Amino acid sequence: MARFCRYALRTRAAHLVLGLVMLLPMAPSASARNSLLGSEPAAGAVLASSPAEVVLTFAEPIEPAYSSVAILDGRRHRLDGGVMHRDPTLAGRVHVTLERPAAGPCQVVWKVVGKGGRLTSGHFTFQVGP
Repeated sequence: MARFCRYALRTRAAHLVLGLVMLLPMAPSASARNSLLGSEPAAGAVLASSPAEVVLTFAEPIEPAYSSVAILDGRRHRLDGGVMHRDPTLAGRVHVTLERPAAGPCQVVWKVVGKGGRLTSGHFTFQVGP
């Protein structure tokens, strides 16, 4: 009887492990997030003069109607007009024009919705001047 119980426990454990292994391909991967691939200016950049625009490139196309990007100065005042434009050649790239020149520390804050309605948000800083 004891031998049968050990066999049953081992069999159940093996089935549990097999079931978990089979679920792994169904789990969302890190690449499912619409991550920021790059920006101009780059995160942490120190610029001699204010950029005319900030460009963000994401891993997948975004939905501009449900997305936003804000460029803030050191006092958290907006430097942009609240309008972003999707790049005509790359659906995962957006351009945000600065209405006022940047000086000192600046923060770029984004919330974008990509394919399938996935929301991704984040921020980075860059510096203009010494």
